Amino acid sequence: MFRRIQQCFALVIAGVAAGCSENDIATPSPLACYTVSLGAWNNELPEPLPPPPGALQLTDSLGTNILENGRRIVRSLPPGTSKAYPFQYWVPREEGDVLVVFSNGFTGMTFDLAASGANLNGTARAFFDFGAFDLTAPVQLQRSRCA
Repeated sequence: MFRRIQQCFALVIAGVAAGCSENDIATPSPLACYTVSLGAWNNELPEPLPPPPGALQLTDSLGTNILENGRRIVRSLPPGTSKAYPFQYWVPREEGDVLVVFSNGFTGMTFDLAASGANLNGTARAFFDFGAFDLTAPVQLQRSRCA
């Protein structure tokens, strides 16, 4: 029970849930939907990187396969539009911050986000399965209506 209360509190702090209850944690459902605006990368990418989905939905569903296992699922909107990243999840962090991950298992990007009103703003970071790169871009998730 205490763990579920902690999870609920993290969702509320992250600015992605309203009216969260114990039943909300147990039942998979959309918590919030956003349109994604990714700015320019600070340096040239070592290889092409597929863009993130143009819109997404944060859910309270926990993943069960490979990289998503035990993590909250991100759904591309409309469904199935981001096949380049079969692994999409999010993690609530301290002080209401949120980490969103898009990965194909080898390359991808993360969004380090902080709540700003109903929106989430922060930095995208590209990652690859070779070398270490400092590739960042500004990113904004603007709250939108879930269909």
